[in-house]
Amino acid sequence: MYIRVSTAQQNIAMQEGSAGSILSQFPASQIHRFIDEGVSATKTKLRERPGLQKLIQSIQHREIGTVVVYDRSRISRNTYEYIAFVKIIQSYNVRVIFTGDKEPAFTSSHFIEAFYALHAQGEGKKIRQRALDAQRHFPSKLIGYIKIEENGQVRYIRDEPRATYIQSLFEKMANVSTTVEMESVFLQYRAKIKRPYLRLFKILNTPFYSAIVLNENQCQQLEYVEPITTQDLYNRVKQNLNVIASADQQVKTEQLSYRMMPVCGYCGEPMSVQSGDYFHRKMATYVCKTKIHRRNAISIQEYENEIMSIIYDYLKSIDIKKMEKMCFQYIREQEMKSKNKKRSLEQALVQINVEIVTFLAIKKRTDALLKRKEQLQVALRDQDAMIKRLDDIKVNFSEMAYLIKVRLISDLIQDSDLWDLAEDLICQISVFKSEIKMVLRCKTFIREGAF
Repeated sequence: MYIRVSTAQQNIAMQEGSAGSILSQFPASQIHRFIDEGVSATKTKLRERPGLQKLIQSIQHREIGTVVVYDRSRISRNTYEYIAFVKIIQSYNVRVIFTGDKEPAFTSSHFIEAFYALHAQGEGKKIRQRALDAQRHFPSKLIGYIKIEENGQVRYIRDEPRATYIQSLFEKMANVSTTVEMESVFLQYRAKIKRPYLRLFKILNTPFYSAIVLNENQCQQLEYVEPITTQDLYNRVKQNLNVIASADQQVKTEQLSYRMMPVCGYCGEPMSVQSGDYFHRKMATYVCKTKIHRRNAISIQEYENEIMSIIYDYLKSIDIKKMEKMCFQYIREQEMKSKNKKRSLEQALVQINVEIVTFLAIKKRTDALLKRKEQLQVALRDQDAMIKRLDDIKVNFSEMAYLIKVRLISDLIQDSDLWDLAEDLICQISVFKSEIKMVLRCKTFIREGAF
């Protein structure tokens, strides 16, 4: 049995309890538990989860015949990682049982499983957004504040003397007009607040200090927060930071530095982040961890601009009509197979009913026929469910194709959309001294000669 929980609020006992009736069918000595605690499927890759890796190794050693898990999202919220796991399962002829009440049964179709995985991935992105929203409204810890929880209520009060230092930092930064003045202020408050330059930038870009949050440029007042600065001062500081474009770009680079980490093109090892220092004009970079390739490095700003450019061009080169035609053709083929199988099962069920009536007096034969009838009825329900799933896929795919046409490959596409797509489309990025190489997915749908 595999269990994954990402937060303290999620319950290992609940996942195990939902599998009680299934586990009771096996001797205790044959039940092995693989658990990953405090692991987020949206943030942690398959290869970085020790519990899941032990499960995969046991499968490959042919020590596992059945995997019991609550639902697909416990395995992965990334479609490609989930399908890679499915391929391993099927290669070793392992049965999968989902115990969640509303989780559809595991199928032998990669296409159907990919559809369910896409749904789980979409839910994962919604969860990540909800978590970000919750963190903005109720940060677990924020320098300058003490978080107090009483009688189910949360409030934030100033933590002195840091709150006063941060208040003074906002007041000083509201009046700077040059990078020289800004550097002077930062040098002064870096020692007082005991945070590096980039952390000071993030403090100044956090509206929570003025007891507000911004949602799509709309301001929401937080009554449970004791303000450290005023909204007017926050806005003035924000304007000053935006004027100093280089500093703003550096902060942006730092914020994106944990997405799509590359590998060294020479040794294949993951590259590491070397922090930048704006005031010393040192940009943050990715560098190879090994000493022999230490000079293989690229600034994160250059690296991410290159990714955005390539993904944007790649999307523009997708032949939407070709994609729709091929996918709908495949869906129709699967529908035809399912309907033919359903007809065969219905015919077999009619024949079984005839035989049951014919051999009604022979108990042993009748018992065998009734057991076979029950098996056919289960298989028939599975085919009905499969046909319903294919109908759902057609609807969802039509919506996805529309979004690609109207939004994702339009000139109005947002950077956040591009990053989400980059994570889905890019298998691996290798950095060399003079070039970046990417392995991309979905090449089947690219117009000939377009990319």
